[in-house]
Amino acid sequence: MTETACHHYPWLPVRWMLIDRYESIDHIGDVTCPLTIVHGTDDQLVPVRLSRNLFEAAPSRSAAGVERRFIELPGVGHNAMPREPIVEAARELIPGSEESNGDQEHAG
Repeated sequence: MTETACHHYPWLPVRWMLIDRYESIDHIGDVTCPLTIVHGTDDQLVPVRLSRNLFEAAPSRSAAGVERRFIELPGVGHNAMPREPIVEAARELIPGSEESNGDQEHAG
């Protein structure tokens, strides 16, 4: 969050102002589960370079040996993520999910 704030407000001392920093870069090295990062190239809120930096700092493989993945969506912004690439990435990570067509109702 700090890097995003610095990107948008370079004239402010945001590093001193933020209480909740959410410094993902400081914790990504401890991730042991399979990791997929999805980011749109036209994201005006969080620059794609920050996700690339996070990806590079992450372990290259999960504890189970699954290789990390970075999915860059050309021309996609922060909130307008197309469903299909995300669903496909999830199906690859979650065993047995390819058997579902995604039309099931949510459990209540």
